[in-house]
Amino acid sequence: MFACSASPSSGDALQRAGWRRVTKRVRNTRVLLILGLAAPLWITLGWLATNPVVGNHQELRIMVAEPQDYGLQAQRVAFAATDGIPLVAWWLPARAEPEEVHGTVILAHGGAGNRSHMLSRAAFLVRNAWNVLAVDLRMHGESGGEWMSPGYYEAQDLLGAATYTRDRGERGPIILLGHSSGAVASLHAAVQSADVAAVIADGAFISPEAMMRGVANVVANDPNASIWRKLGVRLAASRTLQVAVVLPMYALRTGHRLQLERASAQSAILGLGARPVLFIAGERDSVVPPENARRMYGAAPSPLKRLLIIPGAEHNNTYRVNAPLYEAEVLAFLHTVLAADTAARPNKRLKLAGATK
Repeated sequence: MFACSASPSSGDALQRAGWRRVTKRVRNTRVLLILGLAAPLWITLGWLATNPVVGNHQELRIMVAEPQDYGLQAQRVAFAATDGIPLVAWWLPARAEPEEVHGTVILAHGGAGNRSHMLSRAAFLVRNAWNVLAVDLRMHGESGGEWMSPGYYEAQDLLGAATYTRDRGERGPIILLGHSSGAVASLHAAVQSADVAAVIADGAFISPEAMMRGVANVVANDPNASIWRKLGVRLAASRTLQVAVVLPMYALRTGHRLQLERASAQSAILGLGARPVLFIAGERDSVVPPENARRMYGAAPSPLKRLLIIPGAEHNNTYRVNAPLYEAEVLAFLHTVLAADTAARPNKRLKLAGATK
């Protein structure tokens, strides 16, 4: 018998199959190598970009002033956000007889501050017969939590503050006055609570992405900012990296998804309905240009809406640049709130004396 031998064509087929296996192994090796290099880069970029809003940053917890510096009596109080995060605040009682107190203003600082940064505003409100609750939002001051958002999740802090105010037995109107991300939080909280009578939004931003680009430009020129903070903020401001890196890493580190379109203040404006709202902006604000306030003012459906652009003011000094103007406009707005609240509840007798028109 003759032994069978492989034909040339079958040998070529075997050779091609062998080359395909080798090529596949090489391709798989390249993919693994790319993933091996990309994964550490993704983690590093994501960590740097989310680090400014995740973790325990001592610079956000240092008090820059105390109530006694402004001649205020204060009670340190504690309560919880509606999602359970423990919060700390100062209760600053109005300088008025109980029957003369108008209501309560809850103050919400911005992302780089804490409750001590709101004391100057608290002082003029207390002098004009308003109780003040100055809150440390999550991750700031003495409050718990090791992550923050552009104001969307902080709305739960302010809802907890409103509940605390009612639990104290305060029955006057509750007004939210927030700065920057605290203003965005105030708008979102008002939509979720019938207890909130009005909102004062100082430096609120429509788009978190645009706000981050403004912050990145400011931080880039800050001689006191570390290179890591500058890099992290710049990465967080990149739209491409936000989708591919920042938001997924934020979810991994915090356990919470952040949808930027929901974090926009614009999404809360229509939900305010007829409630009074005052928008404040600095004329020279490079972080949140005043066009943000103008657009929100235009979109707000309330017949009791107001707009105040402070000449010469930037993002963080709207009150300091022109305190008399700021106080007069805020107190006039609060006078309107009191009048509307009294008209809505005719059996409630609130005296309007002390609120400057």
